[in-house]
Amino acid sequence: MPDDAPTNLAAGPVIAVTAAGGLLIATVPMTADRLLVGRTADVDVRLESTMVSRHHAELARDPDGRWWVRDLGSRNGTAVNGQPATHAPLRPGDRIQIADFVLTYTAPCPDPSAAAPAEPVTSTRNRVQLSDARPDRISTLGDAAEPPRLAAAHLVTLNDLGRRLLDIADADARRRALCALLVGREFQGRWAAVLRVPRELDADPDVLAEAAAATPAPAHAPVPGAPYVSRGVLRTILAKGEPVLASNVRAGGSSAAVTVDVELSIAPTVLTAAAIACVLGDAPPLPGAPAAAPCALDVLYVVLPPQYGTAEWLALLDLAAKQCQQADAAWVARRRAVDHAALERELQRAREIQMRLVPAAPRVPGLDVTIGFVPCHWVGGDYVDVVPLPDGRVLLAVADVCGKGLPAALVASSLHTMVRASIAAHVAPAVLMANLNAYLRSTLVGGSFVTMVVVALDPATGQLECINAGHPAPLVLSPSCAPRELPAAENLVLGILPDAPVATAAHLAPGETLALYTDGLTELTDPAGNLLGTRGLERELAAACAAAGPDLAAVARLLTGRLDAIHGPAPATDDRTFLLARLAEPLNSEL
Repeated sequence: MPDDAPTNLAAGPVIAVTAAGGLLIATVPMTADRLLVGRTADVDVRLESTMVSRHHAELARDPDGRWWVRDLGSRNGTAVNGQPATHAPLRPGDRIQIADFVLTYTAPCPDPSAAAPAEPVTSTRNRVQLSDARPDRISTLGDAAEPPRLAAAHLVTLNDLGRRLLDIADADARRRALCALLVGREFQGRWAAVLRVPRELDADPDVLAEAAAATPAPAHAPVPGAPYVSRGVLRTILAKGEPVLASNVRAGGSSAAVTVDVELSIAPTVLTAAAIACVLGDAPPLPGAPAAAPCALDVLYVVLPPQYGTAEWLALLDLAAKQCQQADAAWVARRRAVDHAALERELQRAREIQMRLVPAAPRVPGLDVTIGFVPCHWVGGDYVDVVPLPDGRVLLAVADVCGKGLPAALVASSLHTMVRASIAAHVAPAVLMANLNAYLRSTLVGGSFVTMVVVALDPATGQLECINAGHPAPLVLSPSCAPRELPAAENLVLGILPDAPVATAAHLAPGETLALYTDGLTELTDPAGNLLGTRGLERELAAACAAAGPDLAAVARLLTGRLDAIHGPAPATDDRTFLLARLAEPLNSEL
């Protein structure tokens, strides 16, 4: 009788033969269309027992690729999963009983919807069978009469495992390393795997099978004859969330599929043994699983010889699982740190780009202009600009995009681009604002909007055209620092309705200071929560003008300092932007 190593499941089904006591004695690849089972030398699966007929049964594949078992009129009969059978179809995991032997049929579980995948699919997930047979006992660490005593050599090995896992980036590879250690000579495991167990373990079997079938076809098969996984053990670990020990795990009863998350590490197995299950952590939904599929838990499941079914061994394997948990957490932290550093670099780059879009030292003949721009995050949603117009005037613009951070900064950047491009195309300010409104209506989402004010100022005459779209009214300070609001038409914010904003005309006199700003100034609060407001901003601006005199840049520095002092050390909650303009030369005598 062949005694080959287990065949890869992707290559075809196999029959695992176990003798009395559950000892795996052979695996037989099912490469032919018919296998004969009996005790004579001419059969394909030879079972040496007087209880087995010469030609006892046959395994045959039908034209559709399904396998069947048929009793050939044997003296002692054939059973499938404990039920007498003369001719029965086989499913993966079915157990054929002949005398004292058990033949376990293991085969791929095809997904008809994936019969012809567009590309080759590989996976390290397999399927095992759940057993409803009740273990003799199930216990946890809390049931131990006294604290377990662990051997120093095992602790040293587990510490070494922890160090090795910190060098393995792939999570599946870490789990394979864990399983390989536990089936080695030092830990004596007969079978070890990481199972991805649905939290709703007792859900409708059809749902459970559907979730499993939605995963990619397995690339590695469990070794035939591997023990069934105890449903009772999994129920206990799901309920208590702590390591579980069971003894005398026996296969049998109804079964359902559970997904194996990594390639199995398996040694020859007996069915009377100890099983230990330890939590590794929450698992995400399986790839391709329905959205409503139950969430799952990754569980380390190890089968050991019966003599290892002790609290000491349970504590030892729990420590092994914790080493894997700690390595997982360390790798998550590493990736987050790398991602965070990359994000910081990207944000720093974005901030540099945005700051370059803000005119640093605008030079306009006949006009002094200075700008204050302080985004509350790396980048801000305010836009400020000074752009010469083709007719000799200068456009002063300030806008505030609804929202914060990168999304608002992207919109603010688009405003900069559209304003500059429109002016280069000789678009008048009123038409520019109408075009911006139409553009924002077609691009903004979720009820977002933009408030904006533009002033087209003639430095030679002081005449100005103001278009205010829902923005705080500009302020004008007289040479004596008395504030007043610049009159403007009441227009809606940009990006909501198709109405074109209306412009109003006004005049800036010699020595007067024009201030455009965003609500990040008026909505500034002190540590006690008091709002600065428009009147408060007027006071601070007047005080800065009075102290700095004719130096407009000094006015901007003083105003920024006073606003910083009001807000205190708390993080900023809004972008803070202002533009100050003052006529630099006497007006023409025509005025």
